[in-house]
Amino acid sequence: MQPFCCYFPVICTDVVLAVALILLPLKVGAGITWLFPVAGLAIATSFVLNIVDVVACLAVVAFAALMLFHRFTWPVLERILTPVRRYKLVGIRKPLLKLGLWMIGISQAVGFLPALVRFLGKLG
Repeated sequence: MQPFCCYFPVICTDVVLAVALILLPLKVGAGITWLFPVAGLAIATSFVLNIVDVVACLAVVAFAALMLFHRFTWPVLERILTPVRRYKLVGIRKPLLKLGLWMIGISQAVGFLPALVRFLGKLG
């Protein structure tokens, strides 16, 4: 696997291309509108046709960002999942079910507490 620095110029070029596909027709069309109104308007509105290209460029950038996120988070997740697999924690169903239900209950209570405090504050 190649380092991120090999892909960074490609990502930057892709972003510059996406910006150029939108801004250049607007700039050129606005610049020649006073001389050739119809041609200037046609060039200025051609950025609508470039939207598909911009979406393709930004899809590449989004995919690269997703891969970068995966590269940074996977080692952390792997450190968490390795003991789970080693000690076969997935096989103990009843304690895990109780733990899961307890965690869901705690999360609901924590979400409920601020509303309860606001309600009790209005009463007093």
